[in-house]
Amino acid sequence: MESERLAILNENGERLGVARRSEVHKKGYWHETFHCWLAYYDVIKLDSFIYFQLRSREKRIFQVFWI
Repeated sequence: MESERLAILNENGERLGVARRSEVHKKGYWHETFHCWLAYYDVIKLDSFIYFQLRSREKRIFQVFWI
């Protein structure tokens, strides 16, 4: 995973190049990420729900963290 290469971006989201994950996090570069939130409206309960992702215990940082 540490050898994974990520696209690095400037503050406007413009792609500047790529760097290894470890370098990106060490130097604080902006990089692409993905979060998937699901929204659901229950017509019986007349209520809305949002489902978030819980990070794995296996992650190096922010283990078991809701995102």
